Amino acid sequence: MPRNPTTITAAAGEHFVAALLAAKGYTVALTRGGTPGTDLLVANRSGTKTISIQVKTSNWARREYKKKKENNHYEWPIPWGCDQIDNENYWYAFVDLRSWPDGEDFPEVFFVPSSTVASQVRYEKENKWSRSFFEIREGEVQKYREERGLIQRILGPPNG
Repeated sequence: MPRNPTTITAAAGEHFVAALLAAKGYTVALTRGGTPGTDLLVANRSGTKTISIQVKTSNWARREYKKKKENNHYEWPIPWGCDQIDNENYWYAFVDLRSWPDGEDFPEVFFVPSSTVASQVRYEKENKWSRSFFEIREGEVQKYREERGLIQRILGPPNG
């Protein structure tokens, strides 16, 4: 399968998350291109509570190890400085397209608070890599997978 340009992959993830949250009853606005750090603004219907979401999308985020299955995880590159953002109203949505739509699997979405990303981001300066990464380990998958409860904790019910 030919790889999508990164802008198409990013747009696919942003629109997918926007549709997912809108279908659950939240008001969702996609920000204009070039808005640093925020891809989606999400509010309850009354507009009294709002969160910002940065969407990170990968065509294939899953990393599997045949010999050491305990090392299986999902991984996304993220921009430098994510360890400095710790705000209850700032979230990340990590999307794994998993070669969809060509594959049979539906994209996976993981909602993660910025405080978690800030505390767990992995920098690779010692390896002279030019990026930082966020990983979701096998045992954390259910905690973050499309977890409406995490978003509801801040926004309340969609029509609240």
